[in-house]
Amino acid sequence: MQELTYDSWRRRGSSVVFDKGTLGALIAEGCLVSLREALSWINSWPAISPINSNTVLIGGLETCLELLDPRDGEAFLQQRIKPFIQEFQHHWDHLGLVFGFGCSEKRFLEDSYENVLFKIPGGKDIQLSSRMWSAATQDLCVIYMRDPQKKTERIRGGYHVRRLS
Repeated sequence: MQELTYDSWRRRGSSVVFDKGTLGALIAEGCLVSLREALSWINSWPAISPINSNTVLIGGLETCLELLDPRDGEAFLQQRIKPFIQEFQHHWDHLGLVFGFGCSEKRFLEDSYENVLFKIPGGKDIQLSSRMWSAATQDLCVIYMRDPQKKTERIRGGYHVRRLS
C-alpha cells in the first residue's frame, strides 16, 4: 500500500482519519458536519460548501457501523457512502472529504490483499475500503502524520483515496 506523508488528503479525495490530534485540529477549524446532514445533501446539493475550509470532516460513520450488522454495514458503505463520495467529488472536487473515527488504530486491519477492515464490537470485521471506495490497492494510501511527542517519528493516522471513478 502506498504511503502518504503530506497533507494533500485535506484538499482532495476522501479519507478515513483516526489520529486524534488531526481530528481535534479539524474540529477546531470548524470543519465538522454530521453524517445525517452530509447525506441530506444528496437530495439538494448546496451550491457552495457550508464549511469555510479546504476540508469537510464528517462525524458519525464509526458509530453507524458499530451499530449495524456487518452485512448491513457493508451495504450501507456501498449503497450510501460510496455514492455520496462520488457526488461530493463531482460538486466539490477542490475539497477534501474526511470521515473521522475516534477509535484506536488497532481497530483497522489490513488483509493479505491490502484491503482495510474495520473491527466492530463483537469481534466481527467490516470490509471498509472495498465497500466504501471499491478502490484498487494501488489507489489506496496509508496516511502518516508526525508524532507530536517524537518529532522524528511518524504515526499511522488513516487511509486515503485520491479519487473515486
